[in-house]
Amino acid sequence: VLDLHSYNHMRDGPEAKPAPAQQNPDIDIGATTLDKSVFGDLLAVFNENLSQTPVRGRQLLVGENIRYPDGGNFPEWLHETYPRDACVITIEYKKIFMDEWNGTMDIGAAQDLRTGLMHAVAAARRELARLNE
Repeated sequence: VLDLHSYNHMRDGPEAKPAPAQQNPDIDIGATTLDKSVFGDLLAVFNENLSQTPVRGRQLLVGENIRYPDGGNFPEWLHETYPRDACVITIEYKKIFMDEWNGTMDIGAAQDLRTGLMHAVAAARRELARLNE
């Protein structure tokens, strides 16, 4: 299950400096309740492939459990209810694909992010098929 979100990083205003990148990666993967003994390889493949597609020619900073280290209720519930059957990866995109103050979309950046997500999903499917052999 992919749980997709986006977050603001220009909270101090349109003219202010962006929030520090180390605490605000371009993509933050939420996997606090995911059982890595079961799905760790799948998560690693997904993360690796997600970070390989540049956005507007710039390599992305992909983190794990940085923005929301406590996770969320939905993934926690799924992992508790279906511990060996549910693999929830929460994806938090920093709004590098738009101006978060005026709502203007950067279509090229959004397409690059989409391409990266599609590559990561394809790689994860291959890994899942391998794990189920």
